[in-house]
Amino acid sequence: MTDRESRTAGRAPASPAVADRAAFQAEPDRLREREKAHTREGDAIAAARRRLPMAEVAADLVLTGPDGPVTLLEAFEGRRQLVACWTTLRGVEAMDYGYALMDLTVYGRQELWEDSPSGRPRVQGTPADHVRLRSDGRPIPQWSRLAAGRSGDLAPRS
Repeated sequence: MTDRESRTAGRAPASPAVADRAAFQAEPDRLREREKAHTREGDAIAAARRRLPMAEVAADLVLTGPDGPVTLLEAFEGRRQLVACWTTLRGVEAMDYGYALMDLTVYGRQELWEDSPSGRPRVQGTPADHVRLRSDGRPIPQWSRLAAGRSGDLAPRS
């Protein structure tokens, strides 16, 4: 008998308690309230972070660019914001920390729901105006497949 077998001999694997439907539903409902409070607190912390003061950084600070040393000013390439990475549309937020990192910046994500001080840059319009993921019912990336002569059949292959 192995050490693990001797420690678990005669015991069933740990299982959650059994409950009726009402008692079960009460638990995720309580968790959901905690999750909402957690989300609201995270939003409030991010809003407070956006109100932090700024410190000036020297424009001649030397960074390492893709082709060697560049100054901070050169890294902006004439833009008002430094673009350190780029992806098409929103990407996959659950797998990419990019949007959470934007919450740490002075301007945040600039989303409509975001609590930012007045006078800060804000996007205009409605959420539907910001990211257009579908066209005529198909995800936009699929149109390039069709234009390239590929099949529009997206059913799994067997």
